[in-house]
Amino acid sequence: MLAIELILDRVMAQLQVTVVEAKNLKKKDTLSENDPFVEIYLDDSNYKQKTKAKKNAKNPKWNQSFVFNHLYGQDILHVEVYDEDSVKNDKIGSVQIDLHELYQKGHIDQWFELKGKLGLKSHGQIHLDLYFERLKTSTPTAPTSNMDQKKEYLFKVLVIGELATGKTALVKRYVHNFFSEHYRATIGVDFALKIVKYDDDTVIRLQLWDIAGQERFGNMTRVYYKEAVGCFIVFDVTRGSTFEAVTKWKTDLDNKVQLPDGNPVPCVLLANKCDLAKEGLVNNAQQMDEFCRAKGFANWFETSAKENINIETSARFLISEIMKHTEQLQPRSPGSYGRSDTLNIPGKSDEKPKNERTCCGGGSGNDSGDSKS
Repeated sequence: MLAIELILDRVMAQLQVTVVEAKNLKKKDTLSENDPFVEIYLDDSNYKQKTKAKKNAKNPKWNQSFVFNHLYGQDILHVEVYDEDSVKNDKIGSVQIDLHELYQKGHIDQWFELKGKLGLKSHGQIHLDLYFERLKTSTPTAPTSNMDQKKEYLFKVLVIGELATGKTALVKRYVHNFFSEHYRATIGVDFALKIVKYDDDTVIRLQLWDIAGQERFGNMTRVYYKEAVGCFIVFDVTRGSTFEAVTKWKTDLDNKVQLPDGNPVPCVLLANKCDLAKEGLVNNAQQMDEFCRAKGFANWFETSAKENINIETSARFLISEIMKHTEQLQPRSPGSYGRSDTLNIPGKSDEKPKNERTCCGGGSGNDSGDSKS
């Protein structure tokens, strides 16, 4: 038992590494371009993560993200680039990144030089996007009575909508308070976890499923939607076609997932990129209210991940809607989460307040917590 507690105490942070691209890679194949892939690991080389190989690519683009549960003492990130070969993979170059600067800044987005075996010559450059999140840990204590037990809920929340509406940017701003101008299309589904202290006795873990815009046309949405208890549908206020698709997304959602009592899951509509010029119905708040009522949305908000507008507000509203159905949802005991790969909630919000419209009796309020277009 003591050994387990020591391990949990050491898991103090989460490191996310996005391997963006590389350029000027030293050629290893004599008859064609390299088929490069990247391996990354911390000090324990037994746990490596790798990208897909890019065929015949001189300047490959991967845009793949990897997450590590970071242990104190693991201060070096190893990045190795290889040329995939049927017989033996040839090492192109590598870089060892001291993470102490990242610990201080929280985020580093830059190019790194890849060195050869002797470390003297450059064998190319690699673009990495790194961010580091400290965890808030505490030593668990046994409750003295049932009255002392805190409730913990795990809520699966979907984030869906058309391509390039800013879904991933919204999630990153909400979870990491981070915004990047780099656009990387989601493939399939990405995940993020946000811990929310709902009240003194209730902790909520939001498991956010960021689903690729093209997935509505695929066969996996029923799998992705399974057991969801809330949803954000996102459209881009600068592209009317993304708003026109909202009804199709809502219908698809309602057909594939319901609450245990058969009712639709609470769903909030996000009019994203509100810092830019708008087109269409979103310019008429009254008509937007009527649209939400007709389509079964609990509320709608204008949001901007870039300017950090209404993200925390809309999330708190959706949580409050989900909490109305908690009699159908089984709370978990505080000790039932074995992993510590959770993200800390910033103590102070940087979100810019914006007067949002409400529909269907929805409320509004000033933000006290958070956050691309």
